[in-house]
Amino acid sequence: MVEVKSLCCSEKHFSFSIIIASREQLKHVNKWRKICRCCSLFVGGPGSGKALQCERMEERFGLRRVTLGDLLCSELQSNNDRGRYLRDFLERGEQLPEVSLLCDAVVSSVRQGKGLVISGFPRDLRQAEDYEAKVRAQMFLLSCSAETMSSRLQCRGRPASTFQPASDRESVLHRRVESFCSDSRAVAAYYERKTLLHTIDAERSPDEVFAQISHILESTF
Repeated sequence: MVEVKSLCCSEKHFSFSIIIASREQLKHVNKWRKICRCCSLFVGGPGSGKALQCERMEERFGLRRVTLGDLLCSELQSNNDRGRYLRDFLERGEQLPEVSLLCDAVVSSVRQGKGLVISGFPRDLRQAEDYEAKVRAQMFLLSCSAETMSSRLQCRGRPASTFQPASDRESVLHRRVESFCSDSRAVAAYYERKTLLHTIDAERSPDEVFAQISHILESTF
């Protein structure tokens, strides 16, 4: 055993305290500190430019983009034990172990020496608390007004085969934006209290938004 009377380490996005620790426990701490630096959560409302910025992060920093939906689809379509396990959950009408899937993806990526950006997660406070209890990660929040998000969504147009009345489309877009704004407030406040939140001004041009993200990532890695 290695006695550490008072060991407190802090980095830009990670802090921990140890009173008594073995060498193996210290190695475990270093592993999770590495995960913190290599894994980022990326949250933004519809029309905030989340997909574009994730693509740029992949190209510039080599961060593999994953979404919870992609992970679930991949596992459910597989014929391995985990796929069958998850399908059993669905058949019983039980909630899928989403956070566990993400944690496994993070650990696997770190073992391969690759960084990860988890897009669109956490969606609500419960997910944030469950995930942070297992993996400590910084969160990027693309911040822009509900009016900006709605305007950008309307400018994207719609498929030619869509015959939904304009008023109905606007109502759907409005609900999507308002739902995100409502859920994201609690999530942002949670990560801000943990000093793990990076708020990005997404009202600006895509290049200016990416410059903000790049500055933070370059100072982190």
